Amino acid sequence: MMNWKVYTIAAVAPLALAACATDEMTSSQANMVAENNAVSDIHDTEIAELNELVSIYIDASTLYDEASDIPDNEPAVRDELDELASERAEQRDDLQARVIALGGTPDEMGQMVGTGHRAFTQLRTLVDQDSEVAIEEVLRGEKYIADEIDEALEGTITVETREMLTALKSETQQNIADLEELDRNA
Repeated sequence: MMNWKVYTIAAVAPLALAACATDEMTSSQANMVAENNAVSDIHDTEIAELNELVSIYIDASTLYDEASDIPDNEPAVRDELDELASERAEQRDDLQARVIALGGTPDEMGQMVGTGHRAFTQLRTLVDQDSEVAIEEVLRGEKYIADEIDEALEGTITVETREMLTALKSETQQNIADLEELDRNA
């Protein structure tokens, strides 16, 4: 019969050795752990920034779709706003895919600000019911998107996300120019 001390030593020895092995990390290992934690923090911040944009794009797509129903006898305006709503929905999907690629869960709801903006637009169009109102509200939305993209670009983000946001910013600036031209001609 084995002694209880032998059982105890046999059971505890591997655990003690493992503790000793992990208790002292080399500086290289400690640096790797610190880098992994830093990357994780950066991704968390980046995911939060992207999700804020996802929410804005959800609202923009909905607002622009609703605005496309407003224009009175202006099919060109209606078509332009409807196309912009579709673009925003596709870009929202791209932003959500980027959040997933970074290991996050993408937002699926808009912001309270967007809901308020849509309600204001609906109230305003009850009185005006014209193309100019629709264009102005979408133009205001595009300027807000441009500002939010600028804010996200100021943060610490990966190269891939920076490239994506830079492309979105360029498209947004072009949309603003197109909407201003449409407003002048409406």
